[in-house]
Amino acid sequence: MRPVTDMCEVCGQAPPVVGIGFPAWPGAVPGLPESLRGMCLWVCPARQCDLTVQKRATTAAARAGITLTEIWRHHRFDEPPKESAP
Repeated sequence: MRPVTDMCEVCGQAPPVVGIGFPAWPGAVPGLPESLRGMCLWVCPARQCDLTVQKRATTAAARAGITLTEIWRHHRFDEPPKESAP
């Protein structure tokens, strides 16, 4: 899995609180290419950033011939962000 970024990968204005993407363990999504396993983008709590990344994940899965039935979230367990989203 990619390391947590310092700022949201969509807006770049607030610390991320969650990674949205694909599960890291094999077999969680049948047919998921290895190149997508564990991949995510780290986003702040802003709704628009969340929706943008959900769309990207859905599109990436569709390119691999997969219809996502669930959006995967990788939660941070390190230090929580000290600022809220814009």
